[in-house]
Amino acid sequence: MVCIDADTQLKTDAVSQMMKYFIHDKIGAVAGNVKVGNEKNILTKWQAIEYTTAQNFDRRAFDYLNCITVVPGAIGAFRKEALEEAGGITTDTLAEDCDLTIRILKCGYVIRIARKRLRLQKRRRP
Repeated sequence: MVCIDADTQLKTDAVSQMMKYFIHDKIGAVAGNVKVGNEKNILTKWQAIEYTTAQNFDRRAFDYLNCITVVPGAIGAFRKEALEEAGGITTDTLAEDCDLTIRILKCGYVIRIARKRLRLQKRRRP
């Protein structure tokens, strides 16, 4: 299952790139690699810096240690069995992407990041 935010524009090969990670049975989810596409003002430029540091540095280290804490709502893919075993997507939290990610890890699955940029842009209103 692939989830995206309403303001996400995917590259044409995004879904097929994410599916490559599910070749291994223990992969429960894949966190997409996000890039801000509308760096037009100071707010969106700072957001782009935040995404770059959080995803290109922190999340790569977390990927190596299998401790990714969030498969982002912007772009993420989930193995059906892992999603079901973890209890599915719940509505009793404000951070459903983080909550689901932690539950999948607790079920013993591995979560990876997609190293290739999958998303063209995430529009943010200033």
